[in-house]
Amino acid sequence: MSMHALYAMPGPQGHGYDSVHVPHAVITQVVVYGDTPLRAWREYLGISRETVAERMGVSARVIRAWEENPLTPPRRSALVPLARALGIDVSRFDL
Repeated sequence: MSMHALYAMPGPQGHGYDSVHVPHAVITQVVVYGDTPLRAWREYLGISRETVAERMGVSARVIRAWEENPLTPPRRSALVPLARALGIDVSRFDL
């Protein structure tokens, strides 16, 4: 059984999360493993870097840089398109 199946909270669209709660798996990935919220959400949702990049109109290298270096997060102006590319509310990045 995957980590997603163990910790996912059922959401209205079947994505395993809802508009109020952040899944335990996402929080664990950020707090315990030190990943960025972007990486945690992307992996939780099962979306590739390439797909996120394509949806945003940027290169996968940009997404990788945002994920791998917490000191270079996406600009504020990129947060809404990034959240849209993941299919989540922009407030979900605030962990």
